[in-house]
Amino acid sequence: QLLGYAVSTDIFEAGTVFRVRSLEADFEVTADDSLYILVDRYGSAYPSQKDKFESTYEPSYEDFIIGSDYKPHAISHDMHSKELVFSSCRSKGGTKIFAGCLERNTKLYTGWSKQSYTSGKAGDYLVVRMDDPDDMYIIERERFGEIYQRENRKKI
Repeated sequence: QLLGYAVSTDIFEAGTVFRVRSLEADFEVTADDSLYILVDRYGSAYPSQKDKFESTYEPSYEDFIIGSDYKPHAISHDMHSKELVFSSCRSKGGTKIFAGCLERNTKLYTGWSKQSYTSGKAGDYLVVRMDDPDDMYIIERERFGEIYQRENRKKI
């Protein structure tokens, strides 16, 4: 899957606290050379540390286009708004996850922001990275199969 990414210091000066607003969720971060912002073609954005980004993704020279009318943007505390410009990247593959289908509508407070949450509906998937159990998120049912390939399935 092709994704877009931007280094947070390409958005605002290092040390600037800002909120990324996307269709799926908002989160607050502090600009730093080691913090990247990723976005999928649906306009869902999330933060990633540089080391995790480099171990999971590789830059691509393909054009990245967000197919949603709502484009992620960033707003600093002094209300300075910036449209985000993304380079493209692709997964290197091999990231293993645990995933479970949600049985009811759910709110998830992620490790990205203790004040903001992402939500999912019954049938969406709760995903946890095996290499980082603190990295969990919700993916819509329709998008789950596009993003992840099934290696094996076990009932727990």
